[in-house]
Amino acid sequence: MNMVAHKLLIGIGAFIVAVVLVWFATNQLNPRPGVLLAETAQQPEVQRYDTVLPPGFTPCPDLDLVPLYPGAEVLSTKPPRYYDCELTYLAKAHITEVGALYDEAFTKPGWTIRGSTKTPTSWDWSALYHWIDPDASKAGTAQWLLKLSLGLHPLPFEADLEDTTETEVTLSFHRYAVLGPVGSGSRIPVYEDAQHVQQKEWEQPSERTYTEPIMRVISQTFETRATNEAIAEFYNTKLLEHGWFFYHWGSPGDPSLGIVDYQTGSLRSEGGLYFRGGCIDIATDTQYYCDLHITASEAEGGSTRIEIRTEIYRGRAPTP
Repeated sequence: MNMVAHKLLIGIGAFIVAVVLVWFATNQLNPRPGVLLAETAQQPEVQRYDTVLPPGFTPCPDLDLVPLYPGAEVLSTKPPRYYDCELTYLAKAHITEVGALYDEAFTKPGWTIRGSTKTPTSWDWSALYHWIDPDASKAGTAQWLLKLSLGLHPLPFEADLEDTTETEVTLSFHRYAVLGPVGSGSRIPVYEDAQHVQQKEWEQPSERTYTEPIMRVISQTFETRATNEAIAEFYNTKLLEHGWFFYHWGSPGDPSLGIVDYQTGSLRSEGGLYFRGGCIDIATDTQYYCDLHITASEAEGGSTRIEIRTEIYRGRAPTP
């Protein structure tokens, strides 16, 4: 190869290297507007609010997810029962201004609107929203969902809508346990040292006269070295955070029948630790009733076998 050809090949090679470097710098180090590299993409943080209520009012557990209109005058609160709560306050602003605050707030990560009666001429505005942790939702591990009802009522009542100057705002909070799609297993957490974790899911007839004839059942089992006391304390605390509550069965007319503030069962009893709750299948946005039983039995080698049984059913439609 003569000297001219050799220099020509070196020049071509240098040109190709230069083109590759320019392309890399343009497309990788400085992405086009609207194009974000997967390696540098960040999920937006959940918006939280540092709301302090006046003395004498008990804050709702999830109030930090929702803003109050500036200068809010708290009128009443229903003390939280588990994670259910209601707060009513007065905003010294027209309903359209207050509504605009919530329209913007509920576009933040985690929120979706499920229904609204808001119109430019409607006297009262009401809306239903769901909030679910964005990271947990994306990972398919969300265990609870917040259902928030918003009500806006213009004041004074005797004035025409355009002449009202204040708005009464009611925020109602309710947590629901989250169900994954059929066949995806349980979202109930297992104890930290769980071994031999297994899950089964099936349908069977329901013996309840007030439900549809078929219910879905999820059975989750594992073995643990923990004591019964430690396991019971874990579930009696953690499941309340996820929208479950304690419940007492009784005969009709029994004053203790219904939701109670204490655990009515035990791990070694036939019904086990017992919880009830509203459950939402987030894949279909369908709401169910759910019963949850946690029982313990002896396993080989001195371990304890835990079964978490979730029974999922819908109420029977009323007879015409």
